Amino acid sequence: MQRIDGVTTISPTDLANHLACEHLTWLTLKSLETGIAPRKLDDDLHEVLQHYGEEHVAKYLAALRAELEALKLTVVNLKVPRDKDSAYTLDDPKKGMAATVTAMKSGRDALYQPTFYIEPGCRHC
Repeated sequence: MQRIDGVTTISPTDLANHLACEHLTWLTLKSLETGIAPRKLDDDLHEVLQHYGEEHVAKYLAALRAELEALKLTVVNLKVPRDKDSAYTLDDPKKGMAATVTAMKSGRDALYQPTFYIEPGCRHC
């Protein structure tokens, strides 16, 4: 969860975290208001968990592709690579949403890591 130019953005991870622990959502929102982020521990366990998480995601995408190929269907990977050292801006979800809309309009069978974004103040969304 991030606040960029006064707009709060919520990721799929934020939604999953909320389902697991509503209090975590409250803490995250408070940190956006106060600017005091929860302390993160960078230790060996964190790195191991991150490695296994990335490995799991890669295996899932490979299995999804294989299953869909057997059905003569395709999947498009819409994950947007980002430089983690650069600032996240509102242009990032807008670009991801544009790629998602293009893939949907082209009739792709399955979308992996699509981006859904609604402009703040949108009246017809």
